[in-house]
Amino acid sequence: MDRIGIGPRDGFDPGELKNFTAVLRTFVAKNLERYMEAGWNKMSPEELREKGSQSTEVISLFFYHIYRKLVREEYKRYLETHGE
Repeated sequence: MDRIGIGPRDGFDPGELKNFTAVLRTFVAKNLERYMEAGWNKMSPEELREKGSQSTEVISLFFYHIYRKLVREEYKRYLETHGE
């Protein structure tokens, strides 16, 4: 991260990643609870592994794309605000 300019000496606090991880952990735990309440707990272990794997891929892609989208929006807003 230091090599691309987003390290501690550039003002990036790696501790923020812990906060982000905590938020994601809460999100994951709540969603898993919802899935189980919606009937996932009635699946066979094999079905549950397959469904879990598929949902992990879909949600991972969602987070990847939503993060990229939000970063682009924020950079655009910053550049517009600062006359760039």
